[in-house]
This record gives sequence, C-alpha cells and structure tokens, in this order.
Amino acid sequence: MVGSRKLSNEEVEALLGGLEADKKKPSAATFDPNEVREFKFGSEDLSLLGDYYALRLINEKIARSVRSVFLPMLRVLPRISSFPPEVKSFDEYTESSDTFASIT
Repeated sequence: MVGSRKLSNEEVEALLGGLEADKKKPSAATFDPNEVREFKFGSEDLSLLGDYYALRLINEKIARSVRSVFLPMLRVLPRISSFPPEVKSFDEYTESSDTFASIT
C-alpha cells in the first residue's frame, strides 16, 4: 500500500497557480457523449481518497483571508475557524440530510 505523502506549501501554491493558468488556456475536451460507464452507489472505496492535506491548507488560507476582510468592517477580530474536510459515502450523506417535502 502506498503511504500518504503530505504536500508542502510550495507544492500547494504551484497547484493553485496551475489552476489559474488553466483558466487562461482553453482546452479541447475529449468527452464522448455516447460512452456509458456503470456505477453503483455505496460501492466506492473511501480509502483511495487519502488525506486531504492540500485541501485543508487551502481551507485555512481562505479562513485567514476572510478574517482580514471582516476585520475592518466589524472592528473586532472575528473568530473564523476552518474544519478539516469530511469524506462521506453517498449513503451517509443522504441519511444525514433532512427529507424535503414540497407542499404546493
């Protein structure tokens, strides 16, 4: 089994820079609309997703920048915390969400 390797801050910055560079370049998609792939809900292996260390770093960076945005307006240092991302299966997600009933 391959060990989980955490990304450094420089690698995360490079990933974010690559995303911004991709927005500028239009890319040709090789999507085949006639291709059908089979999928079963609840059969996904969550262990393959690994540790979301880079996503956690991006989340903390956004929380820091949001603090600096709200500080001048509120004139009080806001307490904004970033929580690590959660990985849920589709079944866990649907069980935790409220049932919606439209009464129209």
